[in-house]
Amino acid sequence: MASNKGEVIDNTMIIPELLDMVKQLKPLYDKYEIDELVSQHNKTVQRLPPYHYVQNLLIEGVNKVTEEMWRNFVSYTENEEDKFWNIDMIVDELMAERQDLVMTIGQSDNDDDDSFSDLDKLRI
Repeated sequence: MASNKGEVIDNTMIIPELLDMVKQLKPLYDKYEIDELVSQHNKTVQRLPPYHYVQNLLIEGVNKVTEEMWRNFVSYTENEEDKFWNIDMIVDELMAERQDLVMTIGQSDNDDDDSFSDLDKLRI
């Protein structure tokens, strides 16, 4: 079977063989009219990499940010950081309180503990 690029493609060809053929043919046909026109004036066309639409969105978004919007964003972020610092301090205080509750399992150096059964020693 012949392709529209003049290459003969056999139905028994496997994907790696077809991809090799594409690699050979692509540079021959990977041209745009605008590139040809611009090259006549010693210029080149710069393009974003394919599938990087996010870059365009980011650039557009940054251009739309006003000084007031940025100030509000910074203020909001600082408030959120303060909330997390407060939560962190509360957790630290709770953990410090819990450190007083130490449970010892096993033999004690103190002979006074002999009056309690082993089960009582495990209760908190």
